Amino acid sequence: MQEVFASLLRAPHSLRNVTSAVGWLYRATTHFCLNQVRNGRTGTRLLQDAVPLAGAAECPGEVLAELRSVLSQLPADVAAASVYYHLDGMTHAEVAELLGCSRRKVGYLLERAQQSLARLEQIA
Repeated sequence: MQEVFASLLRAPHSLRNVTSAVGWLYRATTHFCLNQVRNGRTGTRLLQDAVPLAGAAECPGEVLAELRSVLSQLPADVAAASVYYHLDGMTHAEVAELLGCSRRKVGYLLERAQQSLARLEQIA
């Protein structure tokens, strides 16, 4: 959280055209976390210390590790839409508000996630 608020201090203008400060915080936190997983420098530590993903508390560690691995291979907007919709249980409208896009684009992002998952299953 400290990094998210520090980013706001570095770039306060990023809130100028925002309709919801809570939405901005949610989006900024999600992007920061996805970048941390992607960069690989702290991947191992994140997997060991991470709080289980929402809706997945009863999943074994191997499933969570695989889920994180798959999400790290997706573009940030596709991964974020997938997490918000499938794990957080948000509606397309709620996801669209958080991502700052249309509901149609949310559907498109979720479709891209399904296509990417199908390709990854073919490879495995």
